[in-house]
Amino acid sequence: MIRIILFAIVAWSLSPSQEKATTGFYILISEKGNCPQYFATLDKKQIYCVPQKPIFDQSIFVSVTEVKIREKRKYIDLYLSVKGMESLKSLIKNLPNATLILVVENNVIGVLTNKDIVGRFIRIDGDILSNDLEWIHDHIESTL
Repeated sequence: MIRIILFAIVAWSLSPSQEKATTGFYILISEKGNCPQYFATLDKKQIYCVPQKPIFDQSIFVSVTEVKIREKRKYIDLYLSVKGMESLKSLIKNLPNATLILVVENNVIGVLTNKDIVGRFIRIDGDILSNDLEWIHDHIESTL
């Protein structure tokens, strides 16, 4: 009997229905009545409704710069593959009013509109006193 219970617990913990960390770009769903899932910002002050799966996952990430400081702000640049950036720009062109949510390890780290998608990287910045950028950097880097 104990083996059956232990087997059931192990099988449940390995099942795909378990929540796993998610990283990628999602399209913001403004209708919150029937939201597939919510993600919060690192400080838990804002919550966003997004689809079950990202429109682009972390496979389009190529590299991330080390944390840099400029004018009392910290920032990192997230570089995307050429194909990933072209796909992202195409999406924004076809859905000009769409808002993209950048999620890293189930945390919203960026909210992007079409004017934010230029060049081949996404700049993520934060307060100079915060350690959030180091956390973001380390978690993005671990997906590369």
